[in-house]
Amino acid sequence: EILKHHIVRRFKDFDSDISFIKVTEDDCKLLTEMQKAYELEKSRVIRGGDWGFYKTLCAWKNVPYAAVRADGSVVGYLSVNEENDAIAELGAVSDDVYREILVNWIITNGAESITIGLMPHKAAEIRIVSEICQECTITNPSMFKIMNWEKVVNAFFKLKAQYTDIPDGELVVEIENYGRLQLFAQNNTVGCRKTEKSADVSLSHLEATRFLFGTYPERSVCDFAHPFLPLPLSWNSQDRV
Repeated sequence: EILKHHIVRRFKDFDSDISFIKVTEDDCKLLTEMQKAYELEKSRVIRGGDWGFYKTLCAWKNVPYAAVRADGSVVGYLSVNEENDAIAELGAVSDDVYREILVNWIITNGAESITIGLMPHKAAEIRIVSEICQECTITNPSMFKIMNWEKVVNAFFKLKAQYTDIPDGELVVEIENYGRLQLFAQNNTVGCRKTEKSADVSLSHLEATRFLFGTYPERSVCDFAHPFLPLPLSWNSQDRV
């Protein structure tokens, strides 16, 4: 939760040339530039097909806005609820611009109390929001049924390595009725692949989901895993449509 009066007081000398333009489906040029900012995300859903980028931003009765500089350049976007007290999504071309958009929106358009949701891999954005928020809550990111364990674990392990130091080592996890996965790290390279090596731990599908992506067990089977488990499996709420 972010309180508007706190932001106004803290940033009393704040100055920005960013304005916010409410976007419709016909604003093709603005949407194209907004989508470029979205595509800078390290983890994202491909928003194509009949549903598309614009309709995704409008999901759950939210309203999309382009963040535009005085020279007309689009530097980011927001998807905000009708009451202006919940930011469903905020994208920007850089971390500094992310902070500028957030503060500017709260001062000029925000309600007295504003919430914003962030996925765990968005380390820079979490640091920015943590500097100005009054409180935070950790919530369940969604519900998942993993089919291709090798592909999913490999992707989110590599994502975690982008903002966490991973020590050299390996962990072999056997998943019931699937096979064994080898999570490995060596010389700043990490990955996950199927293997025939002996398992360090054998788990059911549900246990493996909790082990790799959920609350970390009190007793680790491998010290190597402490720096990176749980992996940051999560889903932007706008894509839950």
